[in-house]
Amino acid sequence: MTDRPRPFVPEDVLTDEQGRPYFVGAAYGPENAAAHRRVMERLETMTKEEFLQSLVRSGICDASGKLLPPYADEDEESSSDPHDKH
Repeated sequence: MTDRPRPFVPEDVLTDEQGRPYFVGAAYGPENAAAHRRVMERLETMTKEEFLQSLVRSGICDASGKLLPPYADEDEESSSDPHDKH
């Protein structure tokens, strides 16, 4: 196991017992720590294909990995090929 440097965590950010920050807001915080931990563990063990498929199922990107609105920047939505007529 490699030791990773700890990221800077401001004093006003909630952390778990290992000093890792919680996301804050209505959907995050200590009350959702177990669910958040399970999701993060799953993400860390997914293959690239499994991760892509989860993004496709969520409507974040298409099967080629291109971000879908509203996640794509306007620049990403327009093709760099001037002959491409969307």
